[in-house]
Amino acid sequence: RALRNNESFTYCTTVKNSDRKKWFIAHPIFREGEISELLIFHSVSEKDNVEIERKILSKITTILEQEFTKNSFIEHARLSTIKYSALSEIAFDLAAIHNIRHLAKLIVANACLILEAESCILSLYNNVMDCFEPLESFSFKGTEHLQRIKKTNDNLTIKACSGTDALLIKDLYSSDISVEIPPVRSAICMCMRQNGKILGSLSLFEKNHQGFERAVFSIHDKEVFTKYTIHATKLLNRFLIIK
Repeated sequence: RALRNNESFTYCTTVKNSDRKKWFIAHPIFREGEISELLIFHSVSEKDNVEIERKILSKITTILEQEFTKNSFIEHARLSTIKYSALSEIAFDLAAIHNIRHLAKLIVANACLILEAESCILSLYNNVMDCFEPLESFSFKGTEHLQRIKKTNDNLTIKACSGTDALLIKDLYSSDISVEIPPVRSAICMCMRQNGKILGSLSLFEKNHQGFERAVFSIHDKEVFTKYTIHATKLLNRFLIIK
């Protein structure tokens, strides 16, 4: 219930053949506006309420959230340095490529490596057929997995290209992107535009799981992905004539 309602929840039940009561308090811990952990307090006593314990638990939760925020800020700063450094190095390597297929392969592979994603799909826009066609894709889970996420990618691309910003969806299960349950949870997609015309799209699926952290893309990932996609668009434009 605490997870469902995003708030603290207190539950009490009596101990059989006793005047004592079992108290349970569940208090969510938030990171970036979403629940990341759950702090649970359990006590058996004759008390009629646990208001004092509930207030103490609330204070502990606040302290933990502040510490987690500090640690996240430091970690984001560290990752930013690493990822932007990688972007700079890759930019020189990609600029030296003179084959669009080779370039496309490196774009999707490097996107997965830099942003720690499981899969990436690069599509080009066919203005004659008015549709997006996959140019290249990469997945650590293989080609069968790419086929499974194709429909989700098609819907995601259409929605992303209706705007100008990168589209970040942390929970595809509860979104309207797919009528069926998607085989991935989170995704980032951005429309690739050059001179106001649609060139294609780049999509990332599923953040690689690390330890006990939830496998979803963050706002920080979206920022890095946006810069990467803009650069990839400029490189692809060398091989395509946009009228």
